[in-house]
Amino acid sequence: HSKLNESGQLLIFFLASAIWGADILFRENYVTSISQLWDGYPHSNLPFIVKFFFIIQIAYWVHSYPELYFQKVRKEELAGRLQYTTLYLIFICAAYFLNFNRVALCVLILHYTVDSLYHLALLCHFSEKTDLAMSIFMVFDVLFVIVRLGTITLALLTFWFGLPQSSQPAIDVATGNYNTNIVRMNCLV
Repeated sequence: HSKLNESGQLLIFFLASAIWGADILFRENYVTSISQLWDGYPHSNLPFIVKFFFIIQIAYWVHSYPELYFQKVRKEELAGRLQYTTLYLIFICAAYFLNFNRVALCVLILHYTVDSLYHLALLCHFSEKTDLAMSIFMVFDVLFVIVRLGTITLALLTFWFGLPQSSQPAIDVATGNYNTNIVRMNCLV
């Protein structure tokens, strides 16, 4: 019962966030060139819609902690759910506060799209639609690998090739410029 609720909720959240993120990507013209991911860094003056998107993302993942208690999640499920909730929260907060929001937006769209397929397949599985679930799982398996490769490519292009063109010797908190070698290398990890 708790896995069904989790998959249903995450499917809706991932789909809505992926669609909203893609809309932002096109409205803000971040897709006209790959260099838009790093050109003009630091991206500290965000349009309202981008800032709102990230605040909603942070709020959703923070709300997941008390929800685990209220859903009375079993102990054997708790560690896994805490792990992915914490990892999403750390990624989104770090990207937001370090002003790497454009690349984070692209990565979130990719991951949310594929993760929504996973939860759709789980819902089909829980509904005993085995053939449909297996088909969706197969598509998910292929896209999972492609998205991970795409994420690695985006990260390398942004943090290894793009941002070093305007690298700073030290962090400048006043301007929001965290484009130093140490920060970029940690983002790649």
